[in-house]
Amino acid sequence: MHPHVQPAVKPVILISLANTTRSRGNTHVFVCAAAADPQPVFVFRFNGERITSNSSKHTTITNSTHGTLTVFDLQGSDEGTYNCSISNRFGGVSTTAVLSVQGVFERLHLYPGCYIHLHWFSQFYMYTYIIVYIYCTILFVIVQLI
Repeated sequence: MHPHVQPAVKPVILISLANTTRSRGNTHVFVCAAAADPQPVFVFRFNGERITSNSSKHTTITNSTHGTLTVFDLQGSDEGTYNCSISNRFGGVSTTAVLSVQGVFERLHLYPGCYIHLHWFSQFYMYTYIIVYIYCTILFVIVQLI
């Protein structure tokens, strides 16, 4: 082998994404890292859809060895599967994790003036707790008979 020729190396994952549970409103940072030659490309996906740009909801930062995805102001809509794909011209690998969000509220309307709030905590002491609040507005009508 010539001394100035680098061997081709497809990416090898050094840091995998990890399953996690965070509270509603918080921020979470996903980190993946790999060794490869030539330098790999990092691509993040959420529920199979590629995250293509930075926004007020998330940012991605990548360099020659690491990729980070930061998700801000976590809500129920952020729950799901996150994936980091790492590739170069010699191959590719990926790592996947599930994000759960605690303290998510859902509001379900029963009928006009009455609704239910569901508030759940995922994986809290190995159980899922659901708190249900029922709110009803009662309108009293007084009818005067003549």
